Amino acid sequence: MEKLRDPLYRNAFFLVVTSAFGGVFGFTFWLIVARYYTSDAVGLSASLVALAGFLGYLSTLGLGIGLIRFLPSTSVGKNHRINASLTLTGLASTGVALAFIAGVDLWSPIVTVVGNSWSYAIMFLAFTVGFALMALVDSSFLAARKASYVLHRSLIYNGLRLPIPILVATSLGALGIFFSFGVALLLALLVSLLFLMPRLYPGFVAMPSLQLSGIRDMISYSIGNHAANLLGRVPSGILPLLVLHQLSASSSAHFYIAWIMASFLFVVPRASAQSLFIEGSHPETHLAGDAVRSLRFSLLLLVPGVLFLLFAGPFLLGLFGEEYSTEGLALLRILVLSAFFVAINSTFFSILRVNKRVGELTLLSSVVGVGTVAASYLLLDGFGMMGPGIAFLSIQAAISGYVLLRNLGASKRVAKGLMRF
Repeated sequence: MEKLRDPLYRNAFFLVVTSAFGGVFGFTFWLIVARYYTSDAVGLSASLVALAGFLGYLSTLGLGIGLIRFLPSTSVGKNHRINASLTLTGLASTGVALAFIAGVDLWSPIVTVVGNSWSYAIMFLAFTVGFALMALVDSSFLAARKASYVLHRSLIYNGLRLPIPILVATSLGALGIFFSFGVALLLALLVSLLFLMPRLYPGFVAMPSLQLSGIRDMISYSIGNHAANLLGRVPSGILPLLVLHQLSASSSAHFYIAWIMASFLFVVPRASAQSLFIEGSHPETHLAGDAVRSLRFSLLLLVPGVLFLLFAGPFLLGLFGEEYSTEGLALLRILVLSAFFVAINSTFFSILRVNKRVGELTLLSSVVGVGTVAASYLLLDGFGMMGPGIAFLSIQAAISGYVLLRNLGASKRVAKGLMRF
């Protein structure tokens, strides 16, 4: 509790808690809708929500990262930066959503209902824009060192969406699930813009602003970081499809559950690294010392988490079925061990972001994304489902080796610093 008075640890803690609550609420939500809606309705709505979320994230252009990096050092005009970023993201997400709706028959025939139903089309457009704007609002909270506000927004969003599908099940039918997500999202966004943002940024009033000159200095930085983030996300999107294509549908299911379970563990180092990025963006902070403390905090939480999943893995996978434990346990253990390398790499990536070394960040992210997929493709034939796990562990370890060798002097100081807490 004493450590949580430090904003570096406090923000990391709130980011981890937000992810944990989001997972619990999400699991509960799908349990509820599974009781009131058909499996076809659940599948369609899940696809639409995932699509809207992905397109919304794509449309942010990385401006959320730019706000975290540039707002703390902006003495005047913070509200203008936020409104200009929201406007640009709103326009981008509107264009992307409309383009998707217009060509839905071409690139996603499975959700043609979006193009054939005005109700679905309007909601899809509104929710895609809402997801994009919400990402920037969260980044504005983080730029002010208030990760607790992200938790508040998440509780509003998740708390609102639980009862809605029950209330509208009879009146809206299959549309009710998608409607529940969107209404909760837009209401949480409205509360954030009207009540939470003005508390952090005095005088803030959300309004369109096409005067983009105030954010010109952060656009190239934001887009470069956005490209790096997208490259880093390639494995999570491609590997399940790769396993499905080269092995089987059942192998893909076993892989996906093990991957998701390990991903919960990766939340810890990534949240800690994001907190380091937040602190490093403030001019009065000491980046080198904060990096040591951030990595130390990650390891403090990772060690028990890794041990828990190593020993409890058979039981947790067995909850999904005996074959999940039999087929996925070795993969889960490989992925779990990679968490230590993820901690090192996430910390270094945050240092690169703070120092605006976007080129090196993009290069390393491409190695993580493209390298992991390429190595997985080569290893699947010989190692089966374990191949992607070996590839992910190897690439993460190689990046960590590069980081440590490239910063040998600093690595020695970090090693000494990790011995103290």
